[in-house]
Amino acid sequence: MKKYIYLITLFLSIIPFHNIQRVMEISDLFNLKLIRGLYIYPDEEALLLLISEKDLKNDKRVQHIWKSDFYGNIKQLVDIPHGESNPQFVCNDSIYFLSMNNGKQNIYAIDKNGKNLHLVFSHNSNITSFSYSKEKNVIYFLSSEKRKELIKDLDGNFIIGSDSIYPNNILMSYELKTGKKEVLSPDSLNVRYISISANSKSIALTLSPGSYPDYEIKTEIYLLNLESKEFKKLTNNNIIEKSISWSKDSKKIYFLSDANIKQEFYYQHKLFYIDVDSGKIGILDSNFNYEINSYFHKEGNNNFYSLVNMGVKQNLFYYTNDHWEQLTKFNAFIRFFAYDSKRDLIFCSISTADKTDDVYILNKKGEIVRQVTFINPFLNSFILSKSKIVKWPGNDDKKVEGILYFPTNYDSLKKYPLVIQLHGGPAASFTLQFPVDYNSFAHVLAGKGFFVFQPNYRGSTGYGDDWMREILGHYFEKDVDDVITGIKYLANEGLIDTNKIVIQGWSAGAHLTNWIITHFNYFKAASAYAGMCDWISLYNTSEIKYLREVWFKGTPKEKYRDFYDKSPINYVKNVKTPLLIFAGELDRRIPIEQAKCFYDSLVKEGVKTELVIFPENGHGIWQLSKQQIKMEKELKWFLSNIEE
Repeated sequence: MKKYIYLITLFLSIIPFHNIQRVMEISDLFNLKLIRGLYIYPDEEALLLLISEKDLKNDKRVQHIWKSDFYGNIKQLVDIPHGESNPQFVCNDSIYFLSMNNGKQNIYAIDKNGKNLHLVFSHNSNITSFSYSKEKNVIYFLSSEKRKELIKDLDGNFIIGSDSIYPNNILMSYELKTGKKEVLSPDSLNVRYISISANSKSIALTLSPGSYPDYEIKTEIYLLNLESKEFKKLTNNNIIEKSISWSKDSKKIYFLSDANIKQEFYYQHKLFYIDVDSGKIGILDSNFNYEINSYFHKEGNNNFYSLVNMGVKQNLFYYTNDHWEQLTKFNAFIRFFAYDSKRDLIFCSISTADKTDDVYILNKKGEIVRQVTFINPFLNSFILSKSKIVKWPGNDDKKVEGILYFPTNYDSLKKYPLVIQLHGGPAASFTLQFPVDYNSFAHVLAGKGFFVFQPNYRGSTGYGDDWMREILGHYFEKDVDDVITGIKYLANEGLIDTNKIVIQGWSAGAHLTNWIITHFNYFKAASAYAGMCDWISLYNTSEIKYLREVWFKGTPKEKYRDFYDKSPINYVKNVKTPLLIFAGELDRRIPIEQAKCFYDSLVKEGVKTELVIFPENGHGIWQLSKQQIKMEKELKWFLSNIEE
């Protein structure tokens, strides 16, 4: 009876009160709780959740461990100041997890009800991840170890010492009974992922020559025999193996890679397997047209659940009988899932364009049985934007897809200003999940009277390999066309005021923004965070080069004309659009010199521009206060310029 009283009370608490509803403001985004992990208790009807929330004292989001029964009765189990991550059930009675203390991340434990918090063991370096072997009663963990010597890049040139910026992860073991620690991998190699075999005789691990980001393309799978401590190399290719796991019979290793059946790089993520004895590598359903983002063994050796990117949606699929079957058909984004084998139930966290993540129970057919959690009931106090999936023909008549958020005060007899948002990657996509990120705060913008348009142009994922790869050797061509034809489509539909269009982007989306404003003058304002202006200098200074080589089908030395011709800096005389530039002072992906160079050039040409540099930040912003500054400056920039 208590369960039903609780649900009735909760339901009453989330009924919208129309007389107090208002539009969402920037500060409201930080009050949202977000589900960032979902696990099933092994011996009771309960879920372990990681929930992210604001921490004003430390000016960041932190995630804590919560427990919920199957009916939504929820309580927080741990409240360590810097948060918790990577929770795992050990012997069914304890929950182990990672947390920071005295500047180091170590393994802590609680009982299954959140009591008896204690440090499992102390280690002199950060522990970045761990796995537990029940059969051996051993924790295998990755430790971030600093090295003093200089390391070389892929061309043999010395780069900065990895002790300060790029420490290697090494594999170590800790025996819970004796307290003995042992180093299992050489400190000259970087361990990215590990997985313990079902029979606990071996560990599969991915190794790269170092932690320098450009080395990730050199990742290979190795096998560590836990008895002999010998390593065996299983792969030798130029693709990135990730998310490795073992089959139930310990005869196969599965992994995700953005590659094709020929083990060629830069395709949508697919699920591969490698036969441990023969070394044969295969792929599950090589004709599958969508992108596999995560997977989970159900039973046997060849049955999987997987979360699959379908462009603007991410749904649950099931692999059986040599092909993928779609279980859910939601206009939504499924972020996490877990399978309860005892009850044959599926648990998913699902977000939509106007609802944040909550946990739902699904039956084996993928049908929703009921909603379990209501993490953000106060969302009902806001007037949120309505959204819809839009499709339009590109210049080559191929259908392009995107998401359109309507102004909250939308009147079909009026036309409204438009914000175009361009995603990073570019191998990514805008999806139907609640936009809480400081680069895509659509509900706030809609509350200020904007349409918000999120196109999944050429280069995006979820639409097949050909769509994603169409930019290779043709950067800033079809992707640009898709954005421009999308604007024209909205104009022809009579939705937007074509004299009040603004555009914004982050990372690859900022590259695209910089290019578009040097070639089109449709826009009253633009904003670019972590944007490139010169491909050649970027190649020489960025921590990742291999992606640029894929996009341009060669190095600047080999493809100088292409790198040069596709650099926005060379067309700065064409710019009329006021540009707000953001950059992280410590960004090594897109070094700050790119922002400074573009800013100086625009100033010289008399273009209205502003440069905002975030100290202590790299390719993203982690401080809540700075995220708010970024959004507030952007919003003010848009509003002030569309009225000029």
